[in-house]
Amino acid sequence: MVLVLALGGTVVVSLGLAALLGSASLTAVLTALLGLVGFAGNPVLNSRVFAFAPNARTLAAAGNVAAFNAGISLGPWLGGLALGAGAGYRTLPVIGAALAVLALLILRGDLVLARRADPAGRAGTTAPADRSAGRSGTSCPQPGR
Repeated sequence: MVLVLALGGTVVVSLGLAALLGSASLTAVLTALLGLVGFAGNPVLNSRVFAFAPNARTLAAAGNVAAFNAGISLGPWLGGLALGAGAGYRTLPVIGAALAVLALLILRGDLVLARRADPAGRAGTTAPADRSAGRSGTSCPQPGR
């Protein structure tokens, strides 16, 4: 739910930026707000990734960071293409909103697939804390365990 709120907030704030880009003070406030809602989903994403790979948390975290970096590269690249094609600056937050909508659609698809795989209704829950009991904190199997 937090992830949906963060992505929905990103869409709303981005579209607000597109509409109010002429006001420096409102743009500054909305930019700060965009940073807050943008980072609100990070802990939830990490939790979901760790739940999928409880025995390979280091690898899961590395894959998650790689995905974030790909997204960090994709947004400016699309913005640069838009500016190069003659679009105005107001187009940039609209592109960000469109990417957030795409993320919401991917999340929806993930949740639908998870419900099909687990009809008992446990889909989307995090891994139990006792799964890693007795482990040293690494994602590699320990000899003798």
